[in-house]
Amino acid sequence: MSHPNLLVSTVDGIRTITLHRPEARNAVNRSMREELIRCCGEVDGADDVDVLVLTGTDPAFSGGVDLKEISAGEAGDAVPAADRAKPPTTPTTAEAAEAGGPPAAALRNPASAIRAIAKPVVAAVNGFCYTGALEMVVSCDIVVASERATFADTHAKFGLMPFWGMTALLPERVGVAKARELSLTGRPIDAAEALRIGLADHLVPHDELMPFTLALAGAIAAADSASVLGMQHLYDDGRGRTVDERLALEVAAATTFRVDLDAFDRRQASRRAGTG
Repeated sequence: MSHPNLLVSTVDGIRTITLHRPEARNAVNRSMREELIRCCGEVDGADDVDVLVLTGTDPAFSGGVDLKEISAGEAGDAVPAADRAKPPTTPTTAEAAEAGGPPAAALRNPASAIRAIAKPVVAAVNGFCYTGALEMVVSCDIVVASERATFADTHAKFGLMPFWGMTALLPERVGVAKARELSLTGRPIDAAEALRIGLADHLVPHDELMPFTLALAGAIAAADSASVLGMQHLYDDGRGRTVDERLALEVAAATTFRVDLDAFDRRQASRRAGTG
């Protein structure tokens, strides 16, 4: 299938999706959003894929949702209140809660599609990563930053409201106080600060970004896929629960998990031989 705004490849269990609109800092226009949602939806069903890597074509990861589409009122799926075709109908927090949750449109976006993937997702942030792109990155499981990466939430700067999970997910990485400061000021931070506050898990020289990220992804792909998916589920399901509840989930998962002893022996033999 053709992906005009994405570069997609799969090698040794690693699928790499590269945001590819370099003339527009890889801005996420409507076409790219649809392509990315579709590609994310294919990952779990692909037998040749164990882990997904998400990156952008240099010099940017992505500047976020295409501002030209927002100005033209053509980005209602990403910025609903900016849709010129109809008056804003965004419910209040109380109305959304009473309705039983967010509207369906809020669940159909690239960040939500990334979070829906059961397999691990690793972000390789090579440059500018702003606003909607940052929401996509904090939806990934592991974040690797190039020394050239910069991060910012500019929703307030442009008079917008987040719609893809910024206020829910950024605090999980950096804490509520720091997330609030970044969102209210729109202040860009460099890769070193991103590492220090927990937004990034690794910081590497730019030329080493993809080799390092692919090696990290390769270690995941080489692990037992059932164990990886089981732990992914435990970490996801444990969010917001007490320690006792998380311990109970772990015990329940471990006691129902079927260990492949033959595979375990093969991995042990490989380890002793120095090949695994």
